[in-house]
Amino acid sequence: MAIRFPDGFIWGTSTAAAQIETAFDHQWKGVQSRTGEYFQRTTDHEKRRGEDLEIICSLGKAYRMSMDWSRLQRSAYGEFHPEVVQEYREFLEGLKARGIHIMLVLHHFAEPLWFTREGGFTRATAIPVFVDFCRKMVRYFGEYASSWNTFNEPGGYIMMGYFLGIFPPYQKNFFTVLRVLGNMSKAHEAVYDLLKEAYPDKPVGISKHTMVYERESALGWFAEQFSNRFYLGYITDQFHRKADFVGMSYYGRVPLKPMPISEIDTPGRLAKRGVRHDDMWEYYPQGIGTIIRRFHERYGLPIWITENGLCTNDDAFRVESIRDYLHVIHQCMEEGIDIRAYFHWTAWDNFEWFLGPQYRFGLYNTDFQTMERTPKGSAAYFSAIARTNRVPD
Repeated sequence: MAIRFPDGFIWGTSTAAAQIETAFDHQWKGVQSRTGEYFQRTTDHEKRRGEDLEIICSLGKAYRMSMDWSRLQRSAYGEFHPEVVQEYREFLEGLKARGIHIMLVLHHFAEPLWFTREGGFTRATAIPVFVDFCRKMVRYFGEYASSWNTFNEPGGYIMMGYFLGIFPPYQKNFFTVLRVLGNMSKAHEAVYDLLKEAYPDKPVGISKHTMVYERESALGWFAEQFSNRFYLGYITDQFHRKADFVGMSYYGRVPLKPMPISEIDTPGRLAKRGVRHDDMWEYYPQGIGTIIRRFHERYGLPIWITENGLCTNDDAFRVESIRDYLHVIHQCMEEGIDIRAYFHWTAWDNFEWFLGPQYRFGLYNTDFQTMERTPKGSAAYFSAIARTNRVPD
């Protein structure tokens, strides 16, 4: 049965600057992915902004984006680079002229090398440095933003970089996790106040990475408790003492036995268990409802789906997933939960962090030799939903 979303619901796509722009001077530059490619040239977005603007506008009336901090600011407390400011402003002008709701993400994983060399968020001195960057973001770009994310998936950034050692700076220390979490949450609160002083009516929040974590044996009990109580609970709490909404990304279910079972960590195991999956995780659309209800009960704030998508080359599966996820989201809204927005991840195939460009989430295909973008069937499907507020059968 077709379902209809309310007038004013926000539809759009989401990207991260580091994953679509050529690496400048951030800590991901030169990282080798699991499939052998180096994090350098990603999708040439900085050279194809006009073309990409048309793609973005075809996929809804909203766009969630970040900017390359390392290109804008070359030293602590330094002035922004004028040519880079102008480049971004022209792009934002184009989006605004087309009526696009722009969600600006101030921190999306990638940090300047000068920042990380001084210890990054392991040190309290990072807080005023980041606040200074955000103050300049407000000065140069605040007029274009319709809403703000201070941090994208701070829990994912912290756990991957400082506990599991998979992301830069490749550390494995739980005490460092707590220190970084404390400094980032303080930075969030300071930036929240800064943003609300400048633009009181523009919503501010974070985006929280979420999955459904469930044990499948007694040995998985501790991992389940840690994931749900600390990762989804305690970490998220630190960023919602000051927030106007709960932003969340959701991608699937992680069985724990006791270690995670996924296509990333244990290739082939999900298929052997007869579990449907994409190229990364177990496919579990009902889980987005589980997380939405949990956050609604815990925080009582409006919910924005800031990322949701499927990592696959099977575009029919992607279309199916969009339909399945939106049905679950719509059911939550019928239960009275205030859900305001849905940003699909992502507009075009990009460089998937430590995994590489072979991991594809895009509504548009990217040819990583020519960087040509071509629409997939899912692009037309999602575009029609965004245009009509209606999800077909």
